[in-house]
Amino acid sequence: MSAPPAVPARQPSARLSRFAGRIPLHLVILALILVWAVPTVALLVSSFRDPSAITASGWWTALLHPEQWTISNYERVLDQRGMGRAFLNSLLISIPATVLVLF
Repeated sequence: MSAPPAVPARQPSARLSRFAGRIPLHLVILALILVWAVPTVALLVSSFRDPSAITASGWWTALLHPEQWTISNYERVLDQRGMGRAFLNSLLISIPATVLVLF
């Protein structure tokens, strides 16, 4: 039985050329990720701000003033009409269901 034919090793210049050819693709993908992430970050930051601060200034100003951040919005939502209990029920159902599927 004969050995399989040897595959020629790639030259370092070929690797560098291939990497350089993909730089524009990687930059476009990175730009799309950043454009997609900005509204998500804005929504997250706004959710931790006081309603009056949300209407008074942009979300990016809260990044420089973390003392404005509060969890009162989340407390208010979870206390209304049993939302806290509904959230807990969702966790009690979804976590074991996920773990059982994984096992």
